[in-house]
Amino acid sequence: MHFTPAVLSTLSALPYLTNACAGHLAARQAGAGASPLTLGDDPPAAQATLGYTINHFSLIANDLDAMIAFYRDVLGLRQIFSYTASPTYTVAYLGYSHGGKNGTGYQTGEELYAEKNNSEGLLELVHQNSTDRADGGTAPLFVPSTKVPNTFSHIGLIVPDVEAAQRRMKNHGVEIVKPVGEKVKWGTEGAVAFGFDEAHSTVKDARAALAGIEQIGFDYFLLIKDPDGNLIEVQQQETLVAGGV
Repeated sequence: MHFTPAVLSTLSALPYLTNACAGHLAARQAGAGASPLTLGDDPPAAQATLGYTINHFSLIANDLDAMIAFYRDVLGLRQIFSYTASPTYTVAYLGYSHGGKNGTGYQTGEELYAEKNNSEGLLELVHQNSTDRADGGTAPLFVPSTKVPNTFSHIGLIVPDVEAAQRRMKNHGVEIVKPVGEKVKWGTEGAVAFGFDEAHSTVKDARAALAGIEQIGFDYFLLIKDPDGNLIEVQQQETLVAGGV
């Protein structure tokens, strides 16, 4: 499935593929059996769904301030608004400037808010800060994508230069799960976030699957964690694969 670069995809554990990368992969598979890549051939969307868009994805934040700071100061999102629904429940929205990739034009919070429902790739953070719990409200309640059990895999981020992004993450003290150029290994948090753990797959099956996604450039992806431990997959705009494509 091909998403526009502006959309931060949480819908699939399969890496984003550019058309160039897809063509390169198909060529490499020629003569060696059918290609593992199947491009979609769906008909046009139903008329009744025209105008639909994925507006945002939502994370339950254990530390709202830390999460806002990370997505704002490290990844460059802008805080659109925060809403205190009750003394113990807050909702915050963040997003990039509208019109495409980040940096295409500065917009005030008021302007971002006015276009909220016309936007794509927004991040919603919801935070429950109840102290009326047996532990006094001190322990995190929610597990990140790198822990089990959960059904959330990762956040997908497209950047112009993935190695430059990796240097930025290091400078900001971000935890790197898998550096650019390394493989995802069984038993690591990166593998867990893609569903490869003892509860859901065998070592043999997981290693076969991981080897399969390496063919489409996954080694060149950067995997990092946000302050709550959720996995973020960082891909270069022009996908890098073995052979220099």
